[in-house]
Amino acid sequence: MNTTPTKATQRRILVVGNAADVVALATPLQGQGFSVQLCSDGPQALESALRYAPGLMLVDTGLVGVSPDRLSHILRSTPRLKDLPFLFIGKDGDRVDGFQRHRDLFLARPFNPEQLIHEISTSFARRERARQVGLQEKQIEGNLSQIALTDLLQIFALNRKSGMLSLARRSEQGALYLNDGMVVNARLGRVEGEKAVYRLLLWQEGKFWFFPGQPEVENRIAVQTDHLIMEGLRQNDEMAALAATFPPLDVQLTLKIPRERLPQGLRPITQEVLQKLEYFPGVAELLDQCSAPDYELLQILKTLIDKGVVEERRTEDVKAQQRQVLLTTTQIIAARERLGDHDTLMEQGTAKLLLLASNPEQLRRFVQALQGVHEFAPDAAFLSGVQELALGDLGLLTLSETFALRLFCLPAAPPMAPLWPVFLRRSFGIVLLAPNGALPEFEAFLATRPGDPFVYAGNDPSAANTLVLPRGDRSALRNL
Repeated sequence: MNTTPTKATQRRILVVGNAADVVALATPLQGQGFSVQLCSDGPQALESALRYAPGLMLVDTGLVGVSPDRLSHILRSTPRLKDLPFLFIGKDGDRVDGFQRHRDLFLARPFNPEQLIHEISTSFARRERARQVGLQEKQIEGNLSQIALTDLLQIFALNRKSGMLSLARRSEQGALYLNDGMVVNARLGRVEGEKAVYRLLLWQEGKFWFFPGQPEVENRIAVQTDHLIMEGLRQNDEMAALAATFPPLDVQLTLKIPRERLPQGLRPITQEVLQKLEYFPGVAELLDQCSAPDYELLQILKTLIDKGVVEERRTEDVKAQQRQVLLTTTQIIAARERLGDHDTLMEQGTAKLLLLASNPEQLRRFVQALQGVHEFAPDAAFLSGVQELALGDLGLLTLSETFALRLFCLPAAPPMAPLWPVFLRRSFGIVLLAPNGALPEFEAFLATRPGDPFVYAGNDPSAANTLVLPRGDRSALRNL
């Protein structure tokens, strides 16, 4: 059976209740071209709705015979009416179980009849636009201010559409991938899956484009579209209601206690937050890097702050440090000229900052020392844990719009000696993280190359001839 509503069905409203202000709505609604049927109680409303399949139920929360939540549950359990929207009228503070924020409306008494009719007309018009979009078999585009994302997703689910829904808002780009009407993945920046969907549901404006076809993406979402929308809207609503209690997105956080004193048996998501906080102290960036939804992460951060495990860094200290450039333009130009970039100074370029260590912990501590340095982005593979001194990138340190340093681990084991000269090509410098004398073969190799700059660095203030790198200290990093 085709359950797609007809145009006539869409304009039919069932008004349920016997209160004078509700009954009085029938005449002005008819004046706006709606077909209106009055039902005084719940049982009558059930019978009429199942027979006539209205486009909207306008229900008084003081309904007798069948409660409003029971009425909505029964009707939506019917395949023909599973997407039926409700407009509830009641006292301020009334709660209707089963209220679906993406589909239903609630107006508190006393209400303005003109406002109510406007809300109904707007709802019908928005759903009709979404329905027309859903019927298209070719590429389509539109504006989210005219067709809400929730309406689009419901219509695509109803019509079992497959394809990519691309979204753009100012400089942001997002996408949702649908297979047979179900959202199977979503992307917004570096965020994927349900978390990206929840963020995109916050968009009230922007452009959209739908490209039909089979999406070639990894399926990362297995939730029915309706449940996905409802959960996303619920989390977004609660996040907005508690926003004043959460740390602001533009602040930086830091551990208040040593890692070795952290409580045992923490939940995996809490462990992930604490691990990534070492490298991404900014709240907004931390939310991007962690896998859980934003609402859950903000709750965790609030708990960690309340328990004294994490604290906000003073804004003045953060801003003062960020104003210090790591290298001046003159220094960057000099470095690039030394690398042979005389004719390409205005083009994008990178160089290697080679790191040599005697154990993985020295590498981890060096990267931890860059905590709070907003120009540094650790490599994703490094965040999963350093188990051995493997050849490869640890992260990127951006020094200007056109120049960045690749932090590169170069093993100092003798079997790697034939590769040392190769990797010293286009090297900005060498950082020895092991104590003086701990890497004898490589130190002997350096003695044959007086033109290669190197320095011993670490976090032990007692080590001789070693540059100490305290965590987040931009001045020490500039000295290096």
